[in-house]
Amino acid sequence: MPHPRRTILNLLFAFLLISPFVFTQDKDPALRWNKTMEKFRQQDKEDPSKPGVTLFVGSSSIRGWDLEKYFSDRTVLNRGFGGSQFSDVLYHFDSLIPPHQPSSIVLYEGDNDIAKGKSAERVFSDYKKLISKIRQKLPLTPVLFIAIKPSLARWQLVGEMRKANKLIRNYSEKHPLLAYIDIDTPMIDATGKPAGDLFIQDGLHLSPKGYQLWTNQVKKELDPKKLARTVKRAPGKLWVATCQFPVSKDIKENSKWIQKQMREARHLYANVVHFSECALSGYAGVDHKNLNQLDWGLLRKETEKIIALSKELDLWVLLGSTHRLGDGVKPHNSLYIISPSEGVIDRYDKRFCTSGDLRHYSSGDHFVHFKINGVSCGALICYDIRFPELFRQHHLKGTRLIFHSFYNARQRPGSIHPKIMPPTAQARAATNNMFLSVNNSSAKHSWESLFVTPDGLIGKRLKTDKAGVMLNEVDVNRRYYDASKPYRKKSIQGELQSGKTVDHPRSKDRRSF
Repeated sequence: MPHPRRTILNLLFAFLLISPFVFTQDKDPALRWNKTMEKFRQQDKEDPSKPGVTLFVGSSSIRGWDLEKYFSDRTVLNRGFGGSQFSDVLYHFDSLIPPHQPSSIVLYEGDNDIAKGKSAERVFSDYKKLISKIRQKLPLTPVLFIAIKPSLARWQLVGEMRKANKLIRNYSEKHPLLAYIDIDTPMIDATGKPAGDLFIQDGLHLSPKGYQLWTNQVKKELDPKKLARTVKRAPGKLWVATCQFPVSKDIKENSKWIQKQMREARHLYANVVHFSECALSGYAGVDHKNLNQLDWGLLRKETEKIIALSKELDLWVLLGSTHRLGDGVKPHNSLYIISPSEGVIDRYDKRFCTSGDLRHYSSGDHFVHFKINGVSCGALICYDIRFPELFRQHHLKGTRLIFHSFYNARQRPGSIHPKIMPPTAQARAATNNMFLSVNNSSAKHSWESLFVTPDGLIGKRLKTDKAGVMLNEVDVNRRYYDASKPYRKKSIQGELQSGKTVDHPRSKDRRSF
């Protein structure tokens, strides 16, 4: 007969194996953080996140950070919960991060993970899992990881912590939208150990001096221009902000819209922002009966403001406007290409003007080609889309991205344009293996701005008749389906079949069967 004590121990051991309740911090995040998550949900309900928020997530080093004090120049949100590990953030991910739609995320975890016996490899694996979840919900949001800190209380673990830091740093340097913030190096003093005055009495949590050091390091990475460079650092990649707003005859009002959407584009870390046909000046024949009364002085003044803002925001701008010629010659309907460092570097003038356009504008006579971060770009305007020859010429010149601006707003009911413009743009992109940023005025009644990938698919659309900014990625190193590729060059050269022709009587006799 078994000993009673042994029987009890065996039963207890079996209970531990099959029990749905797990007693480790790593495996019971639901029970451990139930009250904390409920508190966060209540805070979100009472004070919803503001657009462009920087979200701080992590353990007690985040929780104890007075973000409003140290980051008074930006909108911040603290979602730190002391004692947390990567596994806790992963478990509560859906409520912690996506609802806030942050413009950037500052993350600190790994400290408690290693203190609980996890390896550097496990910490790195959980980091990658978290980044994967963020990319699924927030594909264009930069994530800044604060290195696992060296501390007096956990100095015996510094080797494993630095191993985890190295793995995360190497990974971050190879992937756009990820940044590694080194706080290890500046926290070490002349003795080779962490400076004591950076911590409170426990030697683990940060003192005000410690938080000031962290703030200084994080602010360097949160600088908008530096974040934008992080986003675009991979050659051949661009983030394009395609914009629409209700263009009108009011130049000042148009300029306000443009500057507002430029700032929105910067919050999204776009490299270039694209506006519709005559976005600044208004469109002759629709917004203006004619251009005789156009205030050219005001138009120039507002253009200069936009150029200055381009420089301030470090943002390329494709600006639709009217370009004055003078001496009784009709102006051009144009797209200004504005570089943040050089101002206007070129101008595309609409080549194919409709019969209505020709009453107000002079046709252009040239293509424009320019590069942004290694991506070869071009520009076209509205009616140009009817002429595939223009796209063929762009393809021959190596253009991979066309900024195509429209003004197809204020349409009459039953207009054919909303039905035919999107598929026409899709065909031009697919047959020429190029990206198209296609926008429109959102003045009623219009069709929506859209972004087309080289395979002819529409990546994103804005809402019809509503102002908006959408961000899309251009990656010329990515392969897209391209059915025309094997024979495109030969067809352009006039060889209009894919194989060799044959000399055979039955081939020549086209009435035989």
